[in-house]
Amino acid sequence: MMNPQKADLALKTKNPRRVSAGLTNGLKRRPWSEQDRQRLREQCLQRQPWLRSCGPRTQLGKYRSRANGFLHRLNPESVRQIQISLGDVDDMMVEMAELRRSILGQ
Repeated sequence: MMNPQKADLALKTKNPRRVSAGLTNGLKRRPWSEQDRQRLREQCLQRQPWLRSCGPRTQLGKYRSRANGFLHRLNPESVRQIQISLGDVDDMMVEMAELRRSILGQ
């Protein structure tokens, strides 16, 4: 079961002012030329940022990172959650069948 405080973090909505500012700024930028792409490629190869990227370090950051998958998924339940809930139904059906057999004496 998810902690309610953590669930609130996962359901945070984006600030509409920041979203509109980002869209406006995106429209102001010109398309990337081949020279721009080449310059960025050379910078990345020189600086090698992938060597210093480590992902979230704190428990809160790890939780937020994990929550991204829950936020952007089409079905609110994961496959694992569905299998677990179906497993409970299967267990109940087995118990019902055993009870029926014991009542009928089979």
